[in-house]
Amino acid sequence: MPLSRLMCSLNPFEPSASTRFPHRCTPQPSTAKLECPSSPNAKFRTPRELFPYPKISEPRKRIRRGKKSTILTSTSNKEELENEESKKKEAQRKKEFEQRKNELRGKRYQ
Repeated sequence: MPLSRLMCSLNPFEPSASTRFPHRCTPQPSTAKLECPSSPNAKFRTPRELFPYPKISEPRKRIRRGKKSTILTSTSNKEELENEESKKKEAQRKKEFEQRKNELRGKRYQ
């Protein structure tokens, strides 16, 4: 099927139909009147000054006391472990309660 001669122009460098019309420009404000600070106090900042590398604190060492494996059939050991576990849970509950309490105080005064 041959190409239609109406589809393509004879001159391949001829502008397309959309660029044949004059372009209407909207006037833009001039930047010629703006002055750049040229005083010695004016300092140009580098991107590194604006966004410095994050400072990384030294990693903290985790120090945990090692526990020995125990057999839980002995009531004295079992009770001791249960007491430790209940103390941990109670401390966690208190911590969560304080956090919720502080959150509510913050919401109340906002």
